[in-house]
Amino acid sequence: MDGQLVTLEPFSQTGLASASLIMGRFEMKFFSVLVVAWFAFCSGLAQAEVFSGAGFALVDGSGNGNASGTAFGNIVVGGFGGSVSSINSVAINGFTHTFIGDLQIEFINLTTGASVTLASPPDLTEANFNGNYVFSVNPAFQTIDEAAVGKGDGDDIASGQYAISSYGGSTDVGTIGPRTDFNSMNNRPIDGTWQLRVIDFFGPADTGAIASWSFNATITAVPEPSSMALFGGVAIVGGFYRYLRKRRCDTF
Repeated sequence: MDGQLVTLEPFSQTGLASASLIMGRFEMKFFSVLVVAWFAFCSGLAQAEVFSGAGFALVDGSGNGNASGTAFGNIVVGGFGGSVSSINSVAINGFTHTFIGDLQIEFINLTTGASVTLASPPDLTEANFNGNYVFSVNPAFQTIDEAAVGKGDGDDIASGQYAISSYGGSTDVGTIGPRTDFNSMNNRPIDGTWQLRVIDFFGPADTGAIASWSFNATITAVPEPSSMALFGGVAIVGGFYRYLRKRRCDTF
């Protein structure tokens, strides 16, 4: 080889195109996997949780239509650090009370002030609560107002799932109140004090109790710094790789 001139063949256009195509496909797959992993990670942050509280005795109203008969139970939520994506349902177990027209049932976030009425039947509705009731916004379910139509003193509202509604005070038996929703509670912190409040506006003699209660919420958690750092590191590596590949192609 001494004294001989060695000529290196330039990288052919065909070879360059093939290499670019292979590297391009690899890059596309790499970033596709990264995007899919990111969306999977974010969707995994949303999770349904059930928060349970103790029961309480209901207070009979004074008979003059004010909120003198108010009873409530609280659930304190802490340590999540995320926000409410949706309130899915509120369950009231072992709920007893004669003459449901006396009552208004409310679900409240005391920390944010958001409040939703679960049921507020017309004042002269004579049916009774005597069972387990789950309140949600499912349009396939009856409201308590609808379930009480045609029922009299001594008739129970059957245990089951009901859509939330708010009729308010009225003596019109059989009137159906408008359906409500939990939207005012969405996108607010889950941490705080949540309350089930039952107001008895009339009396005397009609009383009751609640054995326990709970609510089901979907929560969007705040990502831990270590998890964010992991995806950030992968993105940086991917970006650096893309930069190097571009320089290599520019060199050719």
